[in-house]
Amino acid sequence: MRVLSRISLVAVALATIVGFASVSLSRADEAPAAATGTISGKVVDKDGKAVAGATVQAVKPREAGEAHKKQQAGGHQGPEKIGKSATSAADGTYKLTDIPAGKVNVTARLQGEGFGHIGPIEVTAGQDTKADDIKLEKKMGGGKTP
Repeated sequence: MRVLSRISLVAVALATIVGFASVSLSRADEAPAAATGTISGKVVDKDGKAVAGATVQAVKPREAGEAHKKQQAGGHQGPEKIGKSATSAADGTYKLTDIPAGKVNVTARLQGEGFGHIGPIEVTAGQDTKADDIKLEKKMGGGKTP
């Protein structure tokens, strides 16, 4: 009987350890998702009409305007992207996912239509942040749109 009691005690102890380990691992997997949020909004032209097919992305706040100026001058490729990019739908709407909580800018561009940016926007973990419309403006000086 004592042997069975000890085996039962060891089995219970192992089951408890495995249970705690699996709970800890599942919570560790959930932690990164809780540190991100989403941004949704709309891309429009100078007249406020929806723009479909624009590439939209979140970038570090101080880089959006600086990068656009450098691109206009024929310089560097653009600001550092944060999270996933999106393409605006037929009604101009977009949704950016996996955006780290904190302040970001949002940029949009479409060849032939222009470039626009808004921000900084405060992203809250686990929530969808509604952004103001991004208005695309054509590049001045007759050059190609970035």
